[in-house]
Amino acid sequence: MNSTFASSSSLKISAVVASLFATGLVGCAGSAANEAARVAAPVVLSCERPMVVRAEAGSIWAGYRVSSEPRRAWPYPSRGPVEDLRLEESAGDKGYLIRFRQGGLSWLGKLDADRRIQGELQTVNVPAEEPAASLSVAKR
Repeated sequence: MNSTFASSSSLKISAVVASLFATGLVGCAGSAANEAARVAAPVVLSCERPMVVRAEAGSIWAGYRVSSEPRRAWPYPSRGPVEDLRLEESAGDKGYLIRFRQGGLSWLGKLDADRRIQGELQTVNVPAEEPAASLSVAKR
């Protein structure tokens, strides 16, 4: 193969790849058609036992702080964007409650004090009530 042709082809391929990355057309966050791939701001609960949740890459994630490695709690239960992501301390067992809306339904998930999931996500038939004033609540 001609070395001039190989060099020219390599430069063209490099230019195409660079332009795809620059325009955001490659990678999970760049896919406008894939709602589950969008990255949202985390919800932070600053209290005695801090907690962070985020909805991204098709899952709900939980961690100790924004800079720590989160654990995957649950896959998205439905299609579409996650809305009204909320995090609350659970008064009785020192765990956490995660609430959000997706696919026209309200969802509730529970984590224990060590941030481990406690069962599957549950649908909630009534809109989430405002928590009692004594609870710490984080809302995006």
